[in-house]
Amino acid sequence: MNSSNIKPSTRYWLVVILSLLWYAVGVFNYLAQAYMTDETLISFPDEVQL
Repeated sequence: MNSSNIKPSTRYWLVVILSLLWYAVGVFNYLAQAYMTDETLISFPDEVQL
């Protein structure tokens, strides 16, 4: 049986790490908006309030 160890390239790991960071930022933004207090929301300009 021929078992060869084929490793992913450096580009693959770069894309994986950047994707994970992108999704982590998205999760942070979602949670920041979901748990925003009314006082914080009122402090924003009218154009960006929900």
